[in-house]
Amino acid sequence: MAATTPRRRRAGGHAESRGLGLEIRGLALLLFAIGLGLLALSKGNGIDRYMGIGVALAIGAFGNAYLDLGSRWQRGAGGERRVGRQLERLAKRGWTISHDLPKSSGGNIDHVTLGPGGAMFTIETKLNRFGGRELGQARSHAGYLERALDHPVTPVLCVANGKSKPKLYAGVWCVGSTRLVAFLDQQTTGRRAVDPELVTRLSQRCELSG
Repeated sequence: MAATTPRRRRAGGHAESRGLGLEIRGLALLLFAIGLGLLALSKGNGIDRYMGIGVALAIGAFGNAYLDLGSRWQRGAGGERRVGRQLERLAKRGWTISHDLPKSSGGNIDHVTLGPGGAMFTIETKLNRFGGRELGQARSHAGYLERALDHPVTPVLCVANGKSKPKLYAGVWCVGSTRLVAFLDQQTTGRRAVDPELVTRLSQRCELSG
């Protein structure tokens, strides 16, 4: 059965867009800081020159901070794309896969999968590590979708650069990306085939929930 998706968004698109916006802002601040610094050196004198250079340095520091934050968002987007490519292997076997599902309350869910028997998972992607905050975020995403669809949803946290075996932490399944597909397959072993009407209904409601 061909995969059905609520919307064909590209994995990591939200993070990539956010990172690009931050990098543009950082670059603009750096250029402004350079211009202000050159103006202070060429036109200023005495205390005015030092004040101008000080302000330029402060603005430049903000610019560098935005560039660094944007770079981190871009790396995160790369991790989401890596996980997305893994999940597309399931799409070829009839799973429903959705990426970057927006939430009406703000933010987005990195990936949503619907497998045999209506087994649904939200997958929060982290690049290298996670902690209590990230586990809470994964639970929140699953709870949001579960309420929106009135259907059980299992929270998963996937480490894009990880190879760790699946383990349950505080109600969230955590697994390295190289083991993600096998883990999801195991969770649906023995379930009956996906009911096409269920897939259609959940997919449509999933789209409306965003």
